[in-house]
Amino acid sequence: MLVDSFIKAAAHALRNQAQSPSLSEVASVLCESLNVPSLHNGATPSGLEAFEHLSNGLDDIGTKDRGHIGTQLAIRAAEKVFVEQARRMEVVSSEQIQDRLGEAFVADLVDHQCLSRVRNGIAEKTNRTVEQQHAWEQGLKENLKPQARKLFP
Repeated sequence: MLVDSFIKAAAHALRNQAQSPSLSEVASVLCESLNVPSLHNGATPSGLEAFEHLSNGLDDIGTKDRGHIGTQLAIRAAEKVFVEQARRMEVVSSEQIQDRLGEAFVADLVDHQCLSRVRNGIAEKTNRTVEQQHAWEQGLKENLKPQARKLFP
């Protein structure tokens, strides 16, 4: 029930205060960057060419969508996914990249719009330590993943 509530809140936020006109562009830039050949063949130290492609593309999108919190969150999620996937040194499909971006984006959106506003109150009412609250939130975000993939365009 909690997961459904957070997914509904995320969908509402995407339609209203956390709009991002460029979500599909963020996903495209991330997919392109993770498929730059030098990232996987070691031609450029640590995938520098791929990172430059990502950074330049996301900077352009951020400039174009200045003031859209959804775009800022999508950019941050794309950067996280890039780092995760680049470390794996394996080629992944565009669908897998898009799924992971959706998971990261929705988790960040839920955190920004909901959890960050009530975190202290939840921890206090449930008598959780900071570590316990963090673990609970991580579990919640894991449970959000299947629906997050569906929500993300």
